[in-house]
Amino acid sequence: MNKIEIMLRRKFLIMNENRCQDIEADTKEYPRISEILVPDLGSYNGQSDTAIEPRTINLPYKEFRELVFFLPRFTDLPILSLAMEGKVTTTPFIARCIDGDDNSIGDEIFIDPQGFGYPRYKSAILGRAKAA
Repeated sequence: MNKIEIMLRRKFLIMNENRCQDIEADTKEYPRISEILVPDLGSYNGQSDTAIEPRTINLPYKEFRELVFFLPRFTDLPILSLAMEGKVTTTPFIARCIDGDDNSIGDEIFIDPQGFGYPRYKSAILGRAKAA
């Protein structure tokens, strides 16, 4: 089993659409929009969390963007809703962007709904490691 390195953020959202557009336009500081989920830790040098790599759901940029910046209900995202139909929503998953510009394609975030119908906890994927 592969492991991923994450730093979970609870109920993270950006309430201002203009701020979201600024982040999307600032490809120098945020080459991928998922990098907004990497917390500014200042002088913190502690460990990040690790998790077993869960299933991956491929999404168009529009839905991926909603998951990164906001707290949408999964049922409000048509592709994600279909991908999760009949599956337990309490288990974590990785959302992968499959369209958009070169920086967007392949961008991924870890989502842990913890039984809720929205991305209660989310994280950029900081790294991957093969389990021994």
